[in-house]
Amino acid sequence: LLRKQLRLSPSLCRDIFIHDAFVVRYDARRQRYLPPHFDESTHSFVIALNTDYSGGGTYVHELGETLKPTVAGGMVSFCGGGLLHSGDPVG
Repeated sequence: LLRKQLRLSPSLCRDIFIHDAFVVRYDARRQRYLPPHFDESTHSFVIALNTDYSGGGTYVHELGETLKPTVAGGMVSFCGGGLLHSGDPVG
């Protein structure tokens, strides 16, 4: 999936590794959002574990848009180390 989405040749795929796995469970009463930040990676992936919530998503400041997977298991990827982004608050 990553090779196809990032248009990588098969020989480059062996050089892909996980730098950090950061799992967040957003909650309207506890962790509602993430402040603006840059990731310490070349590529970042957001995978929706469910869709039973309002709000949320990854706000990319340069685009002025919120990116959000539309189905559980759906993924959004971007250059997290190169784009200022934040987690929009959940309702």
